[in-house]
Amino acid sequence: MQPIAPKHDHEVANAVENWETRYRMLLEEDGEDELPEKYKMSALKQLLCGDIKKHIDLKEQDLRTYAEMRSAVMT
Repeated sequence: MQPIAPKHDHEVANAVENWETRYRMLLEEDGEDELPEKYKMSALKQLLCGDIKKHIDLKEQDLRTYAEMRSAVMT
C-alpha cells in the first residue's frame, strides 16, 4: 500500500485521512494483519511534502510511534 504524495502542504491532512481509510478497509475486508509501526510511519512520511516534510525530518528521532508522527503532521 504505497501512498502517493500530494503536491502542496494544504493537501497533506486529506491525503493522510484517505490513506488511513483505505488501510482500515483493507484490514476489515481482507482480514489482513496490522502493519508494524515502522511500516505505517514510512507510509506516512511518503505522504509529506514541503514545510511539513522538513518539520518531520527535523523531529523524526523524537517520534517513536505512528500516532506521535501523525499528531506532529496534523497539528
